[in-house]
Amino acid sequence: MFCHSLFDMTGDGISLDPDYGTAHMVEDLAQLWGVSNAKAIRSAVAQTDSTAPVARKQARREVFKKLQTRVGLIPIKAADSQGSIREARR
Repeated sequence: MFCHSLFDMTGDGISLDPDYGTAHMVEDLAQLWGVSNAKAIRSAVAQTDSTAPVARKQARREVFKKLQTRVGLIPIKAADSQGSIREARR
């Protein structure tokens, strides 16, 4: 059974009071990974933090590609536009 004291990380200034489902998910992860509940939480958060920026960057790139396709911006047109912008700035 889940022990709330494992989630009292008062040394770090963090105190968690997870709901029943979350507590069991953490226990399952901890058992699967062979670590403590606290380590399972830290590992899960670290994995989320490390993958989120990559996923956002890929999503932005896909949106940009769709926009380019929608407006008909092909590499040749893009190079011409870039040249025109550079000339206008001079």
